[in-house]
Amino acid sequence: MNTLLNWHPAKLPPATPLTGRFIRLEKLNPRQHRDDLWEVFNGPDADAALWSYLPYGPFEEREAFDHWLDSNAATSDPLFYTVIDLHNGQAQGILSLMSIVPDHGRIEIGHIAFGAPMQRTPRSTEAVYLLAKLSFDLGNRRLEWKCNNANARSKRAAQRFGFV
Repeated sequence: MNTLLNWHPAKLPPATPLTGRFIRLEKLNPRQHRDDLWEVFNGPDADAALWSYLPYGPFEEREAFDHWLDSNAATSDPLFYTVIDLHNGQAQGILSLMSIVPDHGRIEIGHIAFGAPMQRTPRSTEAVYLLAKLSFDLGNRRLEWKCNNANARSKRAAQRFGFV
């Protein structure tokens, strides 16, 4: 049987929480998450290189950061999720599902910004896994990850996750 003949367009991703062993993904809610995210992205232990290949940040002023979070929370494509550490309840990063094209069965994981406490940990792996699983459960046939070719950290992560 030809699976393409039986394929149907994918469903749109819901804004419902996804829970794993180490983290929970919640739709970005600036009122709930902004203080934790400000601290992990801009506090004394923040990773300054995080913003090197993103089209925004770093944020010098809290007002600009809050506006950025508010703008991201208001969109459905990209659909932003906050990564919550189940152990301590702290918001430690964000990522999104974006470039959502249900008729083509294509979706992308992007806008990945993980604070230093979760970089290269099982929490970061689980965040990507939960969105990848959701993407395929929705009926998508293609899951994309794009990064700047000079962004060695993102390229290593993508390869570790199995993207080619």
